[in-house]
Amino acid sequence: MSDYDIIVAGAGLAGGLPAAAYLQKAGFKVGLIERGVDTGKFYHSYELHPGVMFDHSPVNFSCISPAMLDLDLEGAGYVARLPSILHSVTDGNGNHMTFYPNLERNLSQLEVYSKRDAARFRTILQNLQPHWVRLLRILFYSPHPDRARYDEALQISADALDMSVEELVRTNGIQLLESLFESEQSRIFLIPLPALHLFGDLSVPGQGALAWLWALLLRACISPAGNQSLVRALERVFLQHGGDILRNTSVESFDVSNNRCEGVVVRTHHDDQTRSLRAREAVISNLGASLTLKMLGDTPLPESFDRQLKNWSMAKRVLAVHDFILPEPPQWTAAPANPDFARSPRIYLVWNTWHECVQWLENSLTEEATFHGDVEMTLMNNIYDHSATGKYALRIRHGTGPYSMELEEKRQPFTDRMLSSLTTRNPIPLQRAISHQMATPLDFWRANPAALHGNPVGGDFIEGQWMLDRCPYETPVEHLYMSNSVWPTAMSWLAPGYNAAGVIMDRLGRKRPSWWSHEPGEWFTRRVAQRRAGAAS
Repeated sequence: MSDYDIIVAGAGLAGGLPAAAYLQKAGFKVGLIERGVDTGKFYHSYELHPGVMFDHSPVNFSCISPAMLDLDLEGAGYVARLPSILHSVTDGNGNHMTFYPNLERNLSQLEVYSKRDAARFRTILQNLQPHWVRLLRILFYSPHPDRARYDEALQISADALDMSVEELVRTNGIQLLESLFESEQSRIFLIPLPALHLFGDLSVPGQGALAWLWALLLRACISPAGNQSLVRALERVFLQHGGDILRNTSVESFDVSNNRCEGVVVRTHHDDQTRSLRAREAVISNLGASLTLKMLGDTPLPESFDRQLKNWSMAKRVLAVHDFILPEPPQWTAAPANPDFARSPRIYLVWNTWHECVQWLENSLTEEATFHGDVEMTLMNNIYDHSATGKYALRIRHGTGPYSMELEEKRQPFTDRMLSSLTTRNPIPLQRAISHQMATPLDFWRANPAALHGNPVGGDFIEGQWMLDRCPYETPVEHLYMSNSVWPTAMSWLAPGYNAAGVIMDRLGRKRPSWWSHEPGEWFTRRVAQRRAGAAS
C-alpha cells in the first residue's frame, strides 16, 4: 500500500490538476491519478495537418485566476497575452459588430442602433467595475454553496442593474435584456456568450438574469503556444514540488470505512493489477457526480446527498464541434466595412431577429432543430500563425439539444446543415475543405469519461443544479471532497481546484502560505497597466 497525504482522482484542468498543484506546493504529499497518459486531457492542442494547430478552447479565462501569480504559471512556462480584438458577431441580415477590450469603441458601435442602449450598457459596466474583484472572489473563487456570499453577490448585481433583489430573482435573461435595451440588435449582439450556458440557463428566472450579467465579469486571454501549455505549466509546478502522477491508472473505488474515506483502490492499465492507495488527510474526486457515486459503491450516504448524486443531470444540452482546414480564408461579408471582423479570434453567427433568439433560447433544451441559432466560430489563423502552411483552420461549435445516441448517426446530416447554413450567410469555401473532422458529445466522453454525455462543465444548469444546489466541495463522507459538478463550472479559470484546495486547508486548520494570497483578476490588472504604460511611453 502506498501512502499520501492527499489523493486527487482525476487530473482535469479545472479541478484536479490545480488542486493538486496548490496542495503539493503547500507542503503536502499528493498523489494525482489520471486514467490516461496526459493530464488535462479535455483541454488539448493538436494538429490536423502538418503545421496547422487546433485547440479545444484557445481563447480562455485563465488570466483572471489567482493561480497565475500564486503558482507562478509564467515561471513554469505558460505564456498568455491579452487580445486586441475580443470577438465579432453577425446575423443573417448583414448587421455586425466587433468587440474590443476598449469600452468606448464598443459603445460607439452600439450607438448606431441606439444611443440609449449604449448609455445603459456603459452604466451597467461602470456600476460593476468597483466590485469586479469582489464579485470574482465571492462568485467563483469561494466554495459554494455559501448563502452569505450568494446574497452579497445578489445585492451587488441588483444595484448594478438598478433593480431590487426581489425583482432580480424573478427576472430571466430574456426579460432582463428586453427591459434594458430598446433595440433588438443591441440585445442580439450582447447575448451570444451567455447564451452558450457559461453560467446558467437564460430562460430561468433569477439564474437567467444573473448568468447574463456575470458573463460581463470575464476577461479573455490567448496562449500563443497553444492552450495545452496551461496544462503543462500546472503539471510542472506540481512535479517541481515533488508531486506524484500515476498515469494510465483508473480509480476502481473509494475505500470508505466508518464514513471516512481512507484512500482509493486503483487499477494500472499496463498490468491490469489493482492496489490500494492510502490518503492520510483527504481524497479529492474530480470525477463528477455520477462517477463519484459509482466509486462510493455501497457506502451509506445521507438521503439528500445520495439523491443529488443519483439524479444528477448531464444530458440536457450538449455540443458538437467541426474542425475544417480550408485552402483559403473565408471572405466575410462584413470585412469590407469592418476589416477587424476578419481578424477576430472568434465570430458568432446569431439570430436574424429577437423573436428568433427568444424562440431558440426557449427551445434549445428540447429542439435540436434550433441548434444553428448561436454558432461559435474560432479562427485559428488569427491566434496561431499558419501563413507558412497556406492553410486556413476553422473550428465551428454548435449545440445539439439533449444528448442521444442517435447523434452518432447524424454526423452527415449535421454537417450538411452546417454547410448550408454557413454558405447562405457567408461565402465560406467549406465544400472545398481539405479536411473536416466532427466531434460529437460521445467523442468528448471518449476523451474524458468524467464528461458524461459529452457535458464538459460538470452538469446541466437546471432547477436543483445551479450555484447553491451544485455538489458540495466537502462531502458528507469524512475526508472526501469534490472538485467537479461543483460551482463554478469546470472551465479554464481553474476555480474548482483552487476552491477545493482551500476547503481542505481550512478543514485541516492549516494557514495558507504567503504565496497563496493573490486576488482574482490581479494578473490581468497588472498586465493591462503594463500595456497602458507601454503605450504612454
